[in-house]
Amino acid sequence: MKSILVIEDNAVLADFIAEVLQEEGYDVEVAKNGQDGLNKLAEVKPDLIITDLVMPKLNGEEVCKIVQSNPQFRSIPVVLMTSRVEESLRINCKYDAFLPKPFDLYHLLGLVVRLIGVTI
Repeated sequence: MKSILVIEDNAVLADFIAEVLQEEGYDVEVAKNGQDGLNKLAEVKPDLIITDLVMPKLNGEEVCKIVQSNPQFRSIPVVLMTSRVEESLRINCKYDAFLPKPFDLYHLLGLVVRLIGVTI
């Protein structure tokens, strides 16, 4: 089963994303901020990371930079999401997809399938 780490400080949105992805057959871990996400990353080693850009205790850009700088994790695709689209213009890290909030569920699922495939 493919696993996804969702890092989102809005608990309602994080739970919603997790529920949708679990219904599609993915194993999902949720982290409430960037630091919590990095701690879980070491435990889980997910196939995909979906992270909010604006969060306390390490923002999504910092998480992305740390993931990309670690040889153990740099092959994991990263999706950055934010409601502050203007922030996306200043991102200084390598990410695989950008998801503006609010987003369409089909867009989210399409990105997941494109980046890690479907579950069996």
